Amino acid sequence: MNENSKTDCLFLHIPDFIPINNNQYELWVNLIALGVFSMSNELAKNGITPKILHYGLEKAQNPKFNIRKYIKENNIKIIGISLHWYHQTYDTLMIAKKIKEAIPNTFIFLGGYTSSAFAEEIMQKYEFIDAIIKGEGEKPVVDLVKRVKNKNFDLGGIPNLLWRKDFEIIKNEN
Repeated sequence: MNENSKTDCLFLHIPDFIPINNNQYELWVNLIALGVFSMSNELAKNGITPKILHYGLEKAQNPKFNIRKYIKENNIKIIGISLHWYHQTYDTLMIAKKIKEAIPNTFIFLGGYTSSAFAEEIMQKYEFIDAIIKGEGEKPVVDLVKRVKNKNFDLGGIPNLLWRKDFEIIKNEN
């Protein structure tokens, strides 16, 4: 990463890691949902610096790649994880949990078809997920990242958003 640039929001694509043997795996669900690029573009148009990272490709290029170390070294505070394809669910949630355990002040939100369909269930069962954008994300992601970046965690009024306020799950109107 360029030392002079700062990532305001990291969009993370996590494929399905299918074990082949002890130290090898096959990546499945390698396609990043197009909405990630559209949301990234919306953030950039609004003066917010996004970055898209394909975790599977990083691991394929460097098996020692550590996402938690990367996030810490680049001081990334906001992470949007694409959970579009249901095959990604287990790996996505486990990596999100590891990130939150290692860096508790990181704000993690999900988006995509699968996270939209199961938003209430995910929010109830996985307390390390701070918010989920349901459905179209271009407008909500800009409002969400602006507020979190400015340490305003009152996320009321952001359309298509489920979010956590203390121990309560709040579902904003569309």
